[in-house]
Amino acid sequence: MTKHAGLVIFVCTLWTPSVAVADILEGRPAQIATVPGDESGAAETAVTFDMSGLRLGLGLEVTEAFIEFTVEDLSADGGTFQLSEILNSWDERSLGSAGRGAPSAEWDLAPLDVERIGGLVKLDAKSLVSKGVKDPNKNFGVVIGANNTTTNSLTKALSQGRLVVRYGFSGDREVKVTID
Repeated sequence: MTKHAGLVIFVCTLWTPSVAVADILEGRPAQIATVPGDESGAAETAVTFDMSGLRLGLGLEVTEAFIEFTVEDLSADGGTFQLSEILNSWDERSLGSAGRGAPSAEWDLAPLDVERIGGLVKLDAKSLVSKGVKDPNKNFGVVIGANNTTTNSLTKALSQGRLVVRYGFSGDREVKVTID
C-alpha cells in the first residue's frame, strides 16, 4: 500500500451581482413644519433630514431609502400617505408657496392594516435620497400628505420618524474564498 502526502486546497468563487451592503444611516428630522392648509383638507407636513453622514463615492450607491413613522390617532378606516419633493428652499413663512414635485411614493393603510400594524407608514425615498446625494444643494426636503388624520398628528409622528438609508458597493463583485 502506498501513501501519498500532500496538501489539499479547495477554491470556490462566489459571484454576487448588483450591490453588497456597506452601511446604514438612520437620520432624524433636521427641520419640520406644518404646511398651510388648502381646499383639499389633507394634512401636510414638510420635513428635511440631514444626510451629511452618508459616506458615498468610491463605488458606493444608495440601495434602499425610506421614511418611516407611526401615526398614533389614525382613523380605523385607514388612510393614504404621499411623499412629494420640495423643489426650492423654504422656511415656515414661505412653505405654502414653495414649489413641489408630483408625488413620488404612496403608502395605503386599509382598515385591516390599521388593525394589524397600527399607523405604521413606510414611504420609499430612494430616488429622492439618490438625487439629494448627487446634488446636495438641491436637497430641500419633502412634503408628506395624508388623509384621515390631523395635521398636528402627522407633524408629531414625523418629528419622531426616521430616514433609513442603506448603501453599498455598485457593480458586480467577485469574492474568492480559499479554504485549506
